[in-house]
Amino acid sequence: MKKTVLSLALVSALAFGDTNTTHDLNVTQMGNEAIQKMMQTLKDAVMGAMKEGGAKKTAEVCSNSATDIEKSVNDSFPNITVKRATLKPRNPDNQATPDEAKVIETYATTNSKELTTIKMGENHYKVYQPIYMMKMCLTCHGEDGVRDKQADTIIQAKYTNDQSNGYKEGDFRGVFVADINLSK
Repeated sequence: MKKTVLSLALVSALAFGDTNTTHDLNVTQMGNEAIQKMMQTLKDAVMGAMKEGGAKKTAEVCSNSATDIEKSVNDSFPNITVKRATLKPRNPDNQATPDEAKVIETYATTNSKELTTIKMGENHYKVYQPIYMMKMCLTCHGEDGVRDKQADTIIQAKYTNDQSNGYKEGDFRGVFVADINLSK
């Protein structure tokens, strides 16, 4: 549905010369590309760690490498910074800003899976992709009794104010945010 809407908007923009719409669509596409790269890179790291050493290895990789992975992906996009944001962070660096919190609250009530693009200012946009819990995530983010004990010990040692537990498969977790500044 969203692709159809974007396609119709692009056709309209091209037919009627609406360069702002075309510009906004390009920004959404740029944000989506950066988010997809971040999601895939993090997923590959988690899956590789899980295969290599189970939940314990996965917890070690996530707690020690996620920030480096984010930096590596962000270095490949000159005008875009991608991050994860939530109202219930494990890592305090992932605490949503006030503007991100509003979008998160909307996703939490609508259960939308669609991208959201918001113009923040001249040449500044944020593109959001919701994160929903997958079964494999419950090993470290699930309810008590579901989380792996070894992984949980590693996580609790590093993140003493962890708020990101108690989820079930399919629960809304937070968002990926592509912060795009075209003035850079």
